Amino acid sequence: MTMTLKVYSSFTCPYSYLTQFIVNQAINGKDVHVAWLPFFLNHEEQSWQSEQDNYKEWADIIKPISKKLQVDIKMPKYNPSTYNAQIGYLIAKDNNKHDIFRQNVYEAHFITGDDISDLPVLMDIAAKSGLEKESFPAALQEERYRLRLETLKEKYNMKSMENVPHFTIGDRKCDGFVEQSALEKMIRCAIRDAKMDFCDGDSCY
Repeated sequence: MTMTLKVYSSFTCPYSYLTQFIVNQAINGKDVHVAWLPFFLNHEEQSWQSEQDNYKEWADIIKPISKKLQVDIKMPKYNPSTYNAQIGYLIAKDNNKHDIFRQNVYEAHFITGDDISDLPVLMDIAAKSGLEKESFPAALQEERYRLRLETLKEKYNMKSMENVPHFTIGDRKCDGFVEQSALEKMIRCAIRDAKMDFCDGDSCY
């Protein structure tokens, strides 16, 4: 039975970006589908921290994690709103391009240092993701996508999440950045739950 791991993440959170690589390793060889759900904690998104406060955390925590994962990441130049990027993700999802769109948004923010709130940047991301570049701005303004995003925000807020990334699988959940081993354990225990089995002495979340 295929299980779904839901990962709520922010386009501007470095831990959300790095989590992609941990998730890919954690689900390897398991019958688990990943649903990526772009999310931010506040209605009007602010930078996850001020740039001045970021330096120490990047040096002490984020860079060591990226080095361990062998993943390139750069401290962003901008603290953008992700509203239109999230609308773009919904457009991409309707065209089955959401995974590549998500990856391209992350790369624009954390690798090339682009402003992902800027329309020309998002148009380039859309084109790179296989969407129609010229019609993308009009699609961003469509009421149906804005209503869908607002509905999703209300649904997410009901979950009372305090941090991203946030993981749920079965009845299990976890807030914040986790190591691969911890995520694998959570998935393994959720699979056992689904099979109505015991954890055989393995402590679960």
